[in-house]
Amino acid sequence: MRFNPYILGSSNLIPPNPYYPVGPDCVLYHAYWDGTAVDHSAAGNNGTLIGSVLPSFGLTGLTFDGVTAHDQAVTLGNPVSLQVFSTNVYTFEAWINPTGADLLPTLFGQSNTISSFDVEIFASGTTNGFAILRPGVDRYYSKDNVISDGTWVHLAITNSGPTGHPIMYVNAVDQTLTSTVYVISAEGNKDIGRRATQYWNFKGIIGEIRIYNDELSAGQLLVNFNATKGRYLA
Repeated sequence: MRFNPYILGSSNLIPPNPYYPVGPDCVLYHAYWDGTAVDHSAAGNNGTLIGSVLPSFGLTGLTFDGVTAHDQAVTLGNPVSLQVFSTNVYTFEAWINPTGADLLPTLFGQSNTISSFDVEIFASGTTNGFAILRPGVDRYYSKDNVISDGTWVHLAITNSGPTGHPIMYVNAVDQTLTSTVYVISAEGNKDIGRRATQYWNFKGIIGEIRIYNDELSAGQLLVNFNATKGRYLA
């Protein structure tokens, strides 16, 4: 368990330094409520906002309008430090408030590369769930009815290696539908808010995203959830 100065007796604590403390295993930490796409991890993976109409910053995060023609996204490129998904040892965490249940919005995408790692909200094949998508191959689903339109939710996906299977969490509760091995074998240019091919754009607010090059435990994710939920949940 990494050192966590948030554990001071209050599960809703937001300390004077509002950035969540992360260690060297965190390779991306964007906190969009601070009005930037600066990476607060040591990896330096800053993002660039794009779109004919740019996504807009607000007090709780970055708002995307879901309009395909606007093609809004935060682009990351394909830096070596973010090439963690093809190792199949990773953790992906995000606070989101989606408002596009009928749009199959993509939270995170990689150039539509076959067998890459994309995260699709309200995924086809689920009812109010989400999925990892290997474009052109298949999807790996969460349980149904774990996400609500217009409601803040903490999502996390972990995997332990090429012989393991992804575990999908909602508000730090395991909501994995199946336990089959699901191997990601490709990397590509990474975008937040679209599938990097100018469609299935995210609609709603993204508060923050963290990516790690290891598998966080259920207990670690619960600590993360409790330490950051005060910004998003009443």
